[in-house]
Amino acid sequence: MEITELETPAVLIEEPILRNNIEKMQKFATELGFDLYPHFKTHKSVKIAEMQILNGAKGFTVSSLSEAEPLLNNGINDIIIAYPVVDQKIQKLFEAFLRSGKKIMCITDDPSVAMSISKKFAGENETIDVFIKVDVGLHRCGVLPFSDSATYLAKTIVEAPGIKLKGLLSHAGHAYSAVSVQQIKGIADQELKSLTNFAKELEPITGKIEWLSVGATPTAMFYQSSEYPMMFRPGNYVFNDMIQVSLGIASLEDCAMSILCTVISKPAENRLIIDAGKKTFSEDEGPKTTEKMHGYGGVLKSLYRKQLEKDLLLERLSEEHGIVTVKTRTNLKIGDKVRIIPNHACIVTNLHDHFYLTQGEQMLSKIKIDARGKSV
Repeated sequence: MEITELETPAVLIEEPILRNNIEKMQKFATELGFDLYPHFKTHKSVKIAEMQILNGAKGFTVSSLSEAEPLLNNGINDIIIAYPVVDQKIQKLFEAFLRSGKKIMCITDDPSVAMSISKKFAGENETIDVFIKVDVGLHRCGVLPFSDSATYLAKTIVEAPGIKLKGLLSHAGHAYSAVSVQQIKGIADQELKSLTNFAKELEPITGKIEWLSVGATPTAMFYQSSEYPMMFRPGNYVFNDMIQVSLGIASLEDCAMSILCTVISKPAENRLIIDAGKKTFSEDEGPKTTEKMHGYGGVLKSLYRKQLEKDLLLERLSEEHGIVTVKTRTNLKIGDKVRIIPNHACIVTNLHDHFYLTQGEQMLSKIKIDARGKSV
């Protein structure tokens, strides 16, 4: 089937680009001696996860316990739950831990949460590996390195039964606000330096820190070799998107995901309406620090050329409608197809039930998004 025969809106994944992106990141990780634990949330697809494993991925990172379920159902057990697990979810964590063959790992940034996890696992005569979440500049979750609270947390984990300190984990998400590739490189350098020095400071209390774990697609290719074993957790790289393009991390040719849309109305010469809105693209406009982001996605000149159409701007979104502003003129008419690279691929994934794997003009197969909506 040709892609123009698909019902729209349709999420297309170009298979050659997907494979190249997977192979490129795996090669980089392997050359540095890093264990690659890609973030599953970007694609949420067991089929794509299996492609990553075949290329050498050691395991996966997830953002929720339910997101881990499709992986566990398919025998993929090496998983980092890179999101704080609290209250009644600790019971779910224990159940997932047993299902995984006791391979699931978790994070914490709080002594009281560490003790809650300890109580559950020690009470069941089990021990789970725990990473300390470290704030390296994003100022979301995490303890500040070298702080008294961070030292106290490490001491709490080391002394508590049922939990074992696995290492230090960070996410340099503030790289998405960088204004240059050089600044992104500096963030990557500082992240690894901070974790390394903090690990050394903790070791009189903790003993040798086993692992450091870093992960974000913008910083991914800028890490250097480490004196500590490394777990590496980028996610967006499998697809890339207009945010990565705007940051200078990827080119249009590196973007595997696009949305095939249909023009459904042309109410004015300077306005087109497509059949894809917020429920297809999301409302992510990208980082506010770059002037390279425009609208809600990059409109391509043609269905088969990776070149932006500068005369068309996806300027507004309703729930099911995309309003495209025509800056000068366009030959597009009602019924014509348009292809758009989204701003943020990870959010698009969670809005759809399946992808269409493509090569050139052909649709190769339909891929289920197994963990769509699994956010608890």
